[in-house]
Amino acid sequence: AFTIEYEGGQRQQVAQVANQLAASFIEWNVKSREQQTHDTTEFLDAQLKEAKQNLEQQEARLSAFKLRHLGEMPEQQTANMQALSQLQVQFQANADALNRLEVERTLLSRGLENGNSGAEKVVPVLTERAKLEGERRRLRAQLQDLQNRYTNAHPEVIDAASQLERVEARLKALPPDPPIAVETQDNTAVTVRLQILDRESKRLTEDQKRLTGQMASYRVKVDAVPVREQEMAELSRNYSVSK
Repeated sequence: AFTIEYEGGQRQQVAQVANQLAASFIEWNVKSREQQTHDTTEFLDAQLKEAKQNLEQQEARLSAFKLRHLGEMPEQQTANMQALSQLQVQFQANADALNRLEVERTLLSRGLENGNSGAEKVVPVLTERAKLEGERRRLRAQLQDLQNRYTNAHPEVIDAASQLERVEARLKALPPDPPIAVETQDNTAVTVRLQILDRESKRLTEDQKRLTGQMASYRVKVDAVPVREQEMAELSRNYSVSK
């Protein structure tokens, strides 16, 4: 602190000098405060501009991350699981259809062979061997699907492999199917039917490959969700702080 004094012999002059000194200090103080206010405003504007740019960068990173990992976000987990479940149902339905076609093809082929050898052609009958062969094909498709999802040590894989081994053991123990009499069939009709079965089997096999690829793609997305969730949490936290 300091004190300024002025002494004089004339009242008016002394009053004018004192008032002028006070006015000068007041003016200097006002200008100083104005400068401080101006500097503070410029500083805050600069900080706000920098914060806005940082927020825009965080938004851009967040959007780019979502686009780069489309389908792997936590909020898409339910949709992915539903799609995977539908694909698995279609895969199993195709496998069952392939089994039925294979059984019919086997029976028709046997009947055609018996007819060409001079014996009476057989009527296709679903024998025990044919049933087990269909079950074996179904279990093989199921085991392949499980192995695509889990390791060989997984309980479901072990159970499916055990069932397949039991079915194969039963097939080995069965005697050959005897020819079943007695009804004559047209070789041409059987041949045409076999060709139809071959085309349908080829189509279903292609569908199985397509479904297997789609299921693998969805499994990758489902498996990636925990990692993406952690990365997303970090990006969202940075975005919230910036905002």
